[in-house]
Amino acid sequence: MHCKIIRDSDKIDNFRVKEEEKFDDMFPKIYNDKTYNYETISENVYEDFMQQKCIKLEDRKTLIDYWVCVIAFIFDLNFNISLKYIKENNYIDILVDRIDYKNKDTKQKMEDIRICAKEYINDKC
Repeated sequence: MHCKIIRDSDKIDNFRVKEEEKFDDMFPKIYNDKTYNYETISENVYEDFMQQKCIKLEDRKTLIDYWVCVIAFIFDLNFNISLKYIKENNYIDILVDRIDYKNKDTKQKMEDIRICAKEYINDKC
């Protein structure tokens, strides 16, 4: 039980950090490149998310994949109160909206991810 509480707390803290930290602090090499806005979502990452699965680390190829992986933490939370906290703090919208997606396909897929995540949370709460 204690391990589950700590795991949920760590995942929730990741949402807070990704909301507050500057991109150049989180991803100095990528951020300075200034092309992350044009990146795509790897097909495996997108498909796993839409099937409400956590993202495998080896499937992450782009910064956007990493970003989707963080949002997918919702699928590994142990307690409904944790999902409720994510919902109350609007973390799904905050993380999805944090990047100005320049790739049209990525932008659409991120909207799909937003909808899928919110439906998942609403169903579980």
